[in-house]
Amino acid sequence: MSARSFLSALAGIAALLLLVSGCASLKPPPVPPPPRDSLAAFSLEGRFALNHETRSYSGRISWTYRPDASELLLSSPFGQGLAEIVTDANGARLTGSDGRIRTAPDAETLTREVLGYPLPLKQLADWVRGRTPPGSGRLDPLGRVLSLQQDGWLIDYGYGDDAPGSPPMRISARQGENVELRIFIDAWQSLSPEEVHP
Repeated sequence: MSARSFLSALAGIAALLLLVSGCASLKPPPVPPPPRDSLAAFSLEGRFALNHETRSYSGRISWTYRPDASELLLSSPFGQGLAEIVTDANGARLTGSDGRIRTAPDAETLTREVLGYPLPLKQLADWVRGRTPPGSGRLDPLGRVLSLQQDGWLIDYGYGDDAPGSPPMRISARQGENVELRIFIDAWQSLSPEEVHP
């Protein structure tokens, strides 16, 4: 191969590499989360870590929440379903990975019976959206809640940007020294009225 042919081939390879790297950098920008005020009904995808005394659990969380119904799916870090908790006007129902179904009048009673302690799933819908009872939370300069105490729980928040209306992206809820629930939210979606009332 002549020097000119070699240089032409090298230039072609360099151009191809630049084109490929240029295409790789054309990924769409991340979608910003919807404003907190639009999350009357929502779905979220994320990760959770639950510590209770000497036991620890972690994995994926997929949650669809409406004021009159909730579907919460917990999966292993590899995507295997661990439990599905559905609450509606008829009460709460947990379906385990073994297919066994347990029911209770509400989610707190259900988690107490299954786990040995109640998880505040009713309050959690407000906590993940950064909604606080009036005067109960500590706010940052943008008016977003940084921490609050409610029903024996201490909740701390983290955000992914500096937009005043952004929902939390990290939540840590602790009850004493025994229970800590952390949720890391990867994606929020506000549900439309049609999706709220199918």
